[in-house]
Amino acid sequence: MFIAGLARSGSTMLLEWLNAMPGFTAHRYSDFPMLWTPYWWNRLLAKLPATRVEPVERAHRDRIRVTRDSPEAFEEPIWSHFFPYDSAAASDVIDAQSAHPRFERVFSAHLAKLVCARRAKRYVGKGNYDSLRMGYLGRVFPDARFIVPIRRPLAQVASLLKQDRLYADAPVRTLRHIAARGHHEFGPMQRTIRIDADQTVVAETARRAGRLADAWLLQWLGVYGEVERVRATFAPASRLCVVAYETLCAEPETTLMRLLDAIEIDVSDRATAEAAIRNECAARFVAADGAPLSADGVEPGLLAQAEALYERLTRPADAG
Repeated sequence: MFIAGLARSGSTMLLEWLNAMPGFTAHRYSDFPMLWTPYWWNRLLAKLPATRVEPVERAHRDRIRVTRDSPEAFEEPIWSHFFPYDSAAASDVIDAQSAHPRFERVFSAHLAKLVCARRAKRYVGKGNYDSLRMGYLGRVFPDARFIVPIRRPLAQVASLLKQDRLYADAPVRTLRHIAARGHHEFGPMQRTIRIDADQTVVAETARRAGRLADAWLLQWLGVYGEVERVRATFAPASRLCVVAYETLCAEPETTLMRLLDAIEIDVSDRATAEAAIRNECAARFVAADGAPLSADGVEPGLLAQAEALYERLTRPADAG
C-alpha cells in the first residue's frame, strides 16, 4: 500500500490512519537511521524496556504530534541509494518500463522483513516522490494499491509556501537531518520535482524571479498531471484512489469507510477497522488552519489548468 501525492495534502493523516488499521504496519521514527536492518533492529527494540514518551509536535508545526513509534516516510534513503540524484537529468520519473533488479530484490525483501518483524500482514508507505514512481511500483508489486490525497490548488500552494518559509529559518542541524532522510521539498536544500523538462525550466525561472506561488503551482500541475497519466494506465483503475483533502476533512467517516473498499482490507479485519474509524480515527481528520492563497497571487492561466485538473481527478468514477 503506497500513499503518494504532493506534500501538504493530508498524506500524514492517511498514513497514521492506515498504520492503525488491523494488519498494517509502516516505517516508524524509531527505524531511522537503522533502515537497512529492519528485522533485527525491530527485534532489538522489542526487547528494550518500554518508556512512556509524551508526543511532541513535529518539525512542520502543523499540530500533528508524534513519538518514536509514530509512522513516518522513511523509504527515501533506500530509493536514493539505488537511484542517486542526477542534477543533469531532465526528469525524476521512474516509469513502468524502468528496471533495476537489484533494487527490486532489496526493496521487496526490506518490506517483507518489516512486515514479518511487526507480525503484520501488509505494508503501508508514504512518499511524496512516489507520485513519480507509481507506474514502476505498480509493475514491481502487481497487488499494490495507491492512495493519492489532493487539495484545492490555492489552499495547497498556500500551505506549501508556509512550510517553505518555516524551513527557510530552520536550524542547519534540522535541515541536515531532513536531507539525510532524503527529503528536499522545502527550504534551502529544496530540489524542483522534475517531470516535464519545459515545465521544470518555467518553474525554476518563476522561483528565481520571486514568483514562488507560480513555481509551486507548476509543481502541483506536474505532480498531479503525472497522477492522472498513470491512473489511466492502471487496470483496474481502482488500484489508484484519489482522495480530496476537503472531502476527507468534511466527511471523514464516510470517506474512510469507502477507502476500506479501495485498499481491499481483509474480510476478517473489516469489523475491527470499521469500529476503529467510528470510535477514534475519523475524529483526527480536521482541516488545517489558514486561508487559501488569493487568486490574485498566481498566474490566471496556471490556476485555470490546476482547477480543471483537480475537478477531473476528484470526479466520482461513476460520474463519467
